[in-house]
Amino acid sequence: MNYVQVVSPPTNRKLTTLEAVKTELEITDTSQDVFLLSLIEEASSMIREYTGREWAQATYIEYVAGVNNFSLVLNNFPIQNIEYVKVYGREIDKLYYLVDKEAGILFSSFGWGATFLLMAGFSSPIPAGIVPTYEVKYTAGYVLPDDTGDGEKLPPVIERVCKDLVKILYFARKRDDAVQSERLGDYSVSYKESKKMEILHLLDRFKRVI
Repeated sequence: MNYVQVVSPPTNRKLTTLEAVKTELEITDTSQDVFLLSLIEEASSMIREYTGREWAQATYIEYVAGVNNFSLVLNNFPIQNIEYVKVYGREIDKLYYLVDKEAGILFSSFGWGATFLLMAGFSSPIPAGIVPTYEVKYTAGYVLPDDTGDGEKLPPVIERVCKDLVKILYFARKRDDAVQSERLGDYSVSYKESKKMEILHLLDRFKRVI
């Protein structure tokens, strides 16, 4: 299990915007803004919990054991920037590894054990039985809909799921909790828990694999 320290936490974790939700619900005034923002936070939290991932950008220091395979797997992704990789207090030149940003993996064709350290210029051999621990400082996560700045944008399906969850929560709380479904014109809204899970299952491919 990697040890992860959050250096700079996300400033915003909402996976959709108030404006987008109000457009979906055809709400034109501001009387329910506070209520809607709370639903956006709740829906965003549900998505984080279901996928096991932080979607917003943050900066981390992560300590990863360098076993003799070719990959250092980080807990958070997509990687936006690698500030450094260190071992035994010494920074590793970026020429010695490749970054799979989308998967959150650092790849070295030498592996990450003794051979790698020798190739990277460490003259002293690693004592037998010792596994080097790499310190990686990096920024990972997406630019969320309410954010500005550079970086990979949140996948549209994530925001779509968030908006759909907000709608379910909105209608469920605005009406009798005992009601299972209700016809509103041509739009049928279900309040069943199974409906939430049906929507969340659209995110199965985005789950963090432990």
